[in-house]
Amino acid sequence: MPKSPKSPPKKKRGLKLKPGQPSAHSKLTDEIKQQICNVVSSGQSLETAAMMCRINRTTIRNWRLRGQEDPAGPYGQFLEAIDYANEVAIGMMVNKLLTHPDPKWTWKILKNKRPEEFNERLHIRSEMSGPGGAPMPIATSGNFTVNVTCKAEEEDPEEEIVDGETGKPLDPADRRPHR
Repeated sequence: MPKSPKSPPKKKRGLKLKPGQPSAHSKLTDEIKQQICNVVSSGQSLETAAMMCRINRTTIRNWRLRGQEDPAGPYGQFLEAIDYANEVAIGMMVNKLLTHPDPKWTWKILKNKRPEEFNERLHIRSEMSGPGGAPMPIATSGNFTVNVTCKAEEEDPEEEIVDGETGKPLDPADRRPHR
């Protein structure tokens, strides 16, 4: 029986990628990126933007993680666009804060979006170490006591300390902290 001639290989039909789409399986397109950025730049959160664009928030989180891995790729461009949209939103809110007669709610939003910049609290960070900079040994069984030794730093000899009430210079012996 004679062999039938082979038919030419079939062309693979793939979906045509939309502008900005990294792969056929990705929902990220230039249009979706613009919609998300518009929502974020208006002051909304990324979660709200995801909901309004009908994208799962974990999908957006994954896009951002991929953008951190490959800053030059399409996900990196998405990450950069989101960061810029956030900066636009912050700028808009700061402007509103300065011009609006009742900026209370704008201030609350800013404190939540950027607590490191807009928080009213004074943040003090302290670090303790043991002898020679080593970690402090702490026993966790039963009751324990922590002994702390503080060293006073040398003061500048030119700096004169005066009494707050009288304005007269204090004697160095009287400069001890009160207990």
